[in-house]
Amino acid sequence: MIKTRQSKFRDESGEHLNGKAPYKFKLSPGRSKTVGGNGNDRFIPKNTSKKSYYSSSQLQSFLISYEQLDDPQLQSRSPSPEFFMGQDLQMNTLLTQDISTIVDPDHKKNKKKLSRHTKQHRKYMADALGFPDYNRVLQFSHMIPQLTIPSLTVDPLISVLPPSDALKYANNQLSWAGKNHVEKQRKSKRAESRVPYRVLEAPHLRKDFYSNLVDWSSFTNNVAVALDTAVFLWSDKVGAIHVLRRDYLEKSADTVQCISFGPKDLLLVGTKRGKIFLFSQESVENNVGSGPPKPLVEITVKCQSGICCCQWFEDGNQFIIGTEVGVVYKFNINTELIVIARSLRKADMMSSNASGRLNRNQSEKVIQSVKIRESWSLHVHSQQICGIKICEETSRIAVGGNDNCCSIWRYNNKDLNEEPELQFKLKHASAVKAMAFCPWSKALLVTGGGSYDRHLRFWHYKSGTLLREFKTPGQITSIIWCKGQKQLLVTFGFTSQELPVFIIMYSYPSMEEILRIKQPTQLRALTAATSPDAKKICVASDDETVRFYSIWENSCEDMVETPSDGIYGSEIIEHEEGVSLECKLR
Repeated sequence: MIKTRQSKFRDESGEHLNGKAPYKFKLSPGRSKTVGGNGNDRFIPKNTSKKSYYSSSQLQSFLISYEQLDDPQLQSRSPSPEFFMGQDLQMNTLLTQDISTIVDPDHKKNKKKLSRHTKQHRKYMADALGFPDYNRVLQFSHMIPQLTIPSLTVDPLISVLPPSDALKYANNQLSWAGKNHVEKQRKSKRAESRVPYRVLEAPHLRKDFYSNLVDWSSFTNNVAVALDTAVFLWSDKVGAIHVLRRDYLEKSADTVQCISFGPKDLLLVGTKRGKIFLFSQESVENNVGSGPPKPLVEITVKCQSGICCCQWFEDGNQFIIGTEVGVVYKFNINTELIVIARSLRKADMMSSNASGRLNRNQSEKVIQSVKIRESWSLHVHSQQICGIKICEETSRIAVGGNDNCCSIWRYNNKDLNEEPELQFKLKHASAVKAMAFCPWSKALLVTGGGSYDRHLRFWHYKSGTLLREFKTPGQITSIIWCKGQKQLLVTFGFTSQELPVFIIMYSYPSMEEILRIKQPTQLRALTAATSPDAKKICVASDDETVRFYSIWENSCEDMVETPSDGIYGSEIIEHEEGVSLECKLR
């Protein structure tokens, strides 16, 4: 059952149905010690910096007299820790006296003037070896960008200046194509992260990779969630509504394994024992509080095995289901209006006799009769069906199975009752549940592998050609293309325990991460569904919650199918799909 904070409901067992808003973290007002006392950027006085510089362990390697530098015995020795740490100086002496007096008390009297070349040589050596410089203690600057030399012409000053100064000077002086070089900060490649705007509690949500237990209606904007033996409908206006009561399936030890909204008002519920229920959303919402809703129709498939997934055709009167034994069924929905004559009350008879006319609405009752008829069935896989996708623009059906394979079928769009024809079998390294046809490039299909695969594979399904493979960090449970941009979103089940990932959005065809949603603990995304405007998603997770994310709220209108270079990664296929040379030169 679904819980939310906005509204409260109780089912027949007395359990609450409360919604839950996302947690809001509050910064702790606890005290913390900061330099400066007011929590602003630190200010280091100059005197303190000098003391820190003099007490540096690396600086002690320079605490030798100038005479020692000229000693041939010391010059002949190889560098060793004793050489660099050869003088035992007290810390208070370092912090109070000048460095020259520490090395040699009579240094001022016996001080020798160094030549300009000697000073310049020492400066170069200290800069090249990375020893701390006095001027660098209080000097804060950005990272020096990598030097790019466009030509072989070298400024003479570069050979005279120290290495660090030479890089700064070169970056300021060099030009490219007659324009001054502008130092640009490197763009951050860190993916954007977001939090859910709504979280619904879903107790008893099955943690099953092969089930599809959440869906979002494109017709009514309702969300359906299956919780073990019960099904609930979530509406923004009403809240949580019972669709299928728990006790109905508990009598036969059955459980819900699949739910799917049709393009119109219907909701399909599939169970572990092969039962199919059809509910009307309008009827369920209108009869709130008047007892458990009744399904429009209930049937059992021939194989009597679990129904794992369902996919509808756009007319809303035909759908395909996949079972646990690898059989795919196609059904037609027939709706009939039955007129039943009823006896009139005595008062109605008297009113009709007085007026001389009999009202037809008073003497007849119209009942809607819904029937489901099997059209065809195919044994397409050796193991259970994990996912089904239909592309009506190209008359293709993609079926993913637990036998590490995805099959492509072509059907007759003029006669859907005719059995489809097998075209290709696409091999994978694990079960295939996640599949998606590209909305703005109809010949492009992407599939996602399970725990032992973890790859996104892009196919030209008209020829069965594998265009590319892309390694992901986890088990792929669902794939959603963006309709307004060249992006795709992937949800993950099992991932790395060190770096758990929940959702990643990639740009295509570069496959650069745009959005990464992490979780502090290992959290599995079981399945996902999109909103009617295709800008939000809801994800069922194994912590018995349904999380809502706003992903593409700033997206533009839906893209039409326009050929562009790089989508297929093959000149032959791009030529076949209409990607001309003009598109490549744009």
